[in-house]
Amino acid sequence: MANPWPEDESQAWREIQNAWRTHDHGLILPVVSVIVAILMLPVTLLVGGRHKTGTAEEVLAFHRHRAIKMDLVNLGFLAAAIVGWRLDLAASQPALLWLGGYRVLNILASSLYYTVLELGHGVSGNLVLSHARSILLGFLNYLELVFWFAMAYLTSGTIVDDGKTVTTPELGFHFSAITQLTIGYGTISPVGAGIYISAVQAMTGVTVITLLIGRLLGSMKPVDQLT
Repeated sequence: MANPWPEDESQAWREIQNAWRTHDHGLILPVVSVIVAILMLPVTLLVGGRHKTGTAEEVLAFHRHRAIKMDLVNLGFLAAAIVGWRLDLAASQPALLWLGGYRVLNILASSLYYTVLELGHGVSGNLVLSHARSILLGFLNYLELVFWFAMAYLTSGTIVDDGKTVTTPELGFHFSAITQLTIGYGTISPVGAGIYISAVQAMTGVTVITLLIGRLLGSMKPVDQLT
């Protein structure tokens, strides 16, 4: 499969990637990745696992503050996934893949919590500032998964195109996207560990999108409840 990006633009990105790889970054990224992973776990639990009681104004202020923290966490992880994928940082800093693995589990756990477990708490336990915001975050999480898995394929060298190992971020993203969407054109194939990674991604993608649809349907009120 041909590279869909213009040659001059692809060359520019390759130069940026090579410059990063040849520079000695020491333990900067591994240390940052570990620190972020350690900090994000309690933040995620605290953000998603508490329910405020009190006056309506206090509850609203609490949820607004919580929403801001959740948005920053999600956007930060999405940015890390995009930058890591585009510059192929995991090739020189494998610890980034541990952060990606943590994030995949985190997205699954969060999706299950907000879509399934909170249904048992009734309306008061399932408060959201905006259903549109909640659904948008779900789609951003779904997109983020594509980048983390694309990074895993490129770093492990477990996808091939016409018998040649895929090394370009564009094709890595392409394979990751069609795998998660369960399309599978057959132009790029997984080999070795990539077979298991792609299976995990397909199941993760189906689970997250199913929960996202459940969240969407749960935001809709039956007509007979409007009166």
